[in-house]
Amino acid sequence: MSMNLETRIGKLKDDGQAIWLTVILLIVIAILKTDSFATSRNLTNVLGQYTSLMLVTAGMLAVVVTGHIDLSVASQVRLVAVLMSGVADGNNVKFIFALVLVTVIACFVGFMNSLIINTFNIDAFIVTLGMSIILEGAAYAYTEKGEGSIPMSVSDFVYGSVGPLPYVFMIGIGMLVFLSQLLSHSRTGLWMYAVGGDSAMARRSGIDIYRTVTKSFIVCSLFTMIAAVVQVSRQGIGAPSTGSGVELLAITAVVMGGATLGGGKGKVSAVVGGAMLLTLINNVLNLTGISQYWQTFVRGLIVVAGVGLFSRRLLKR
Repeated sequence: MSMNLETRIGKLKDDGQAIWLTVILLIVIAILKTDSFATSRNLTNVLGQYTSLMLVTAGMLAVVVTGHIDLSVASQVRLVAVLMSGVADGNNVKFIFALVLVTVIACFVGFMNSLIINTFNIDAFIVTLGMSIILEGAAYAYTEKGEGSIPMSVSDFVYGSVGPLPYVFMIGIGMLVFLSQLLSHSRTGLWMYAVGGDSAMARRSGIDIYRTVTKSFIVCSLFTMIAAVVQVSRQGIGAPSTGSGVELLAITAVVMGGATLGGGKGKVSAVVGGAMLLTLINNVLNLTGISQYWQTFVRGLIVVAGVGLFSRRLLKR
């Protein structure tokens, strides 16, 4: 009986159902505990906040399935935020130029991360940690407090919605569908899982490991870049502190969604459920009036419990 129960729980984790069942349970509790949770305004706010973390988490999964990790995503968000705000400076035409600029930078960062990892066979943890420091320094070198602004038309669009569904959230869902199809039904996606599952066997099978890892890091950086654009557009102005800690949240969401940090396993639909759970936890803590000093403590306990519940192993290696 215990083995059957364990097998069923394991299947729920693999399918990503367990994390979404937990999300639904938390929503029910929030509706019962506070009247303000189910309002259209709060739901729109939650989905708007969720979009950025959702995109970073999805991008992180693209790297994790290859057996790597990207600790530079938070600093990428910082740099993109200050550049978008400073270069755009409230002008629509300059905003387009800034968007092109940060897209090129995102591709370059992803390429450099993978190049160093592939060429020198250095662990991704060390490489991306170093890249994080470099990008954070670049963001603070550009501005210490933030400058410029996002055009009002862009901010209006980001805050726009159809009912409780923000435009950016629906765009983000489209991107998730694209990534899910890429990972599940394309040769590139299958190669990513193969490299993460057993890189030696993947090499013997003729898979180009270097190119596959490069694509995964570029995908991660592009998703992170778009998440940063959404976040800074909501704020109106970018600051070097924008995105602080998002790398840990994304990794936590990936693990809670059943992905294995050793690679070869993970579904988009599941890991973004982890991101939704973290977003809801933050929202519910705010709505219930828990002291700010206690929120971090409570949030940490919940995250630790969630990781222990939804992950069989934090590291496969």
